[in-house]
Amino acid sequence: RVEIRAERQWQLLHGEYPLKKLKVIIAEEAFLRPVGGRDPMIEQLEHLKKMNSHPLVALYVVPLSIGVHALAAPFTVITFWHALDQEAVYLETVAGELWVEGQGVQNYERVFEELVADSVSKTDTVKVIDAAIRRLACQPAEIGSRHYGWVDLAQVQPQ
Repeated sequence: RVEIRAERQWQLLHGEYPLKKLKVIIAEEAFLRPVGGRDPMIEQLEHLKKMNSHPLVALYVVPLSIGVHALAAPFTVITFWHALDQEAVYLETVAGELWVEGQGVQNYERVFEELVADSVSKTDTVKVIDAAIRRLACQPAEIGSRHYGWVDLAQVQPQ
């Protein structure tokens, strides 16, 4: 899966039909929940900084201070190269994939633009990522792994 995603990423940025623009919104809390351990998380954050400097990529971070947005579920608005292809929204859910077309796409585009408006600037995005890297660098390497901080509740004595 990782290899396929890496190849897809390369194709989208450098292939025969590269993206016109990739806009990504990430909630700041995603940087606070380490996945897979400290070092892989720092690598991912460094990659985001690198991608943020790519001319086809615009990375937006919605700060914690904004609070919870009405639409907290991830979604992707897709605009195709050919004018006859209809825009669509793609969602991955626990129940499976969901595609939205037609008028429903406008609702997601509106929410996307609201999130962009609530986001920090491109320069401040790098500052937010750097702060997350500094925070993670002070943590044990196992943070975010399935075994770090695990408490077996069966072994805890009632007080």
